[in-house]
Amino acid sequence: MFSTPISEAAIVGIANGLALTGEKAVVEIMFGDFMTLAFDQIVNMSSKLVSMYGRTLPIHLVVRCPVGAGRGYGATHSQSLQRHFLGIPDLHLFELSPVHDPAEQLAAAIGLGRPSVLFEPKALYGQYPLVSGADSGIEVTGPFGESQWMRLVVGTAGGPVP
Repeated sequence: MFSTPISEAAIVGIANGLALTGEKAVVEIMFGDFMTLAFDQIVNMSSKLVSMYGRTLPIHLVVRCPVGAGRGYGATHSQSLQRHFLGIPDLHLFELSPVHDPAEQLAAAIGLGRPSVLFEPKALYGQYPLVSGADSGIEVTGPFGESQWMRLVVGTAGGPVP
């Protein structure tokens, strides 16, 4: 971890270089609103490093950023800019949910070997993940990062209501 002046583009640029040399790089942007300052590095470098050199390279890079409102940070610190990153080839997007362990999701994103952005809803900060299974009424199938379905089971712990 480095203590640096605030320059989101420079920080993501350094992380790109680290990931390109085989290191595992995790960047945290304090507010998702500032992702626009790193947009060029993420879209035009991070996502292209995977295939830019004539062969597929593992790029272990995760950019974490809290998004959303409800924490009293004001209009310029409460946006959700996820949609601006949709459709970028080789850039993997993830969003935390209350039914998954944040540490497991971060570890899985780092382990992909592909540049990823992990959006973390501010409303979930400090919240423990819900326990999946019959007691919670939530059923999760498949490992993180693959096609995954969540289903809310309505009714008692004995099963869904017909």
